[in-house]
Amino acid sequence: MINREQLEKALNRLNELLHERNETIELVVVGGAISVLFFENRYSTKDVDAVYPVGKEKLMEEIIKTVSAEQNLPDDWMNSGVEFFGVQTKSRNVIFKQENLILYAAEWEEMLGMKLSGAFRGNKDIDDAMEILKQIGNKNRSETLIKVVKYKNFTPEIPDDTIRKRFDLIWHKVFD
Repeated sequence: MINREQLEKALNRLNELLHERNETIELVVVGGAISVLFFENRYSTKDVDAVYPVGKEKLMEEIIKTVSAEQNLPDDWMNSGVEFFGVQTKSRNVIFKQENLILYAAEWEEMLGMKLSGAFRGNKDIDDAMEILKQIGNKNRSETLIKVVKYKNFTPEIPDDTIRKRFDLIWHKVFD
């Protein structure tokens, strides 16, 4: 697990390596890194799930490997495995920013759709879903649910009814 201090140190080093190469990278991030860096509702995360810019995948893999070796982090402390789920959005919500490296969260509705259609394994996932819903706000419940369901994971297949039940649970915890 990587705590906030370790994560910020690693991201700052990525920024330095990008600066040395005269590169600027913007990443879309989902998952635990947002909970650690933005919500601050978790002490640590396993990794940073990011979407790498097209054509910059090799550069990212190279500098991530350098940081892994320098800071004794797992090789996959930052990875693009989330691309398998087809992240579709990029919000204006900056969760980390330096001169050459900026991390944006995906849109809140998309992240909630991913969270509610994932494994949903207990308090950690419920807490994350609640924080995401707080960011969306107490808007039109039906419209929010439609957007959330639109962004559900395509695998594993979770029935819409299950997502609705999870959404209702979170909505009641946050707004009732």
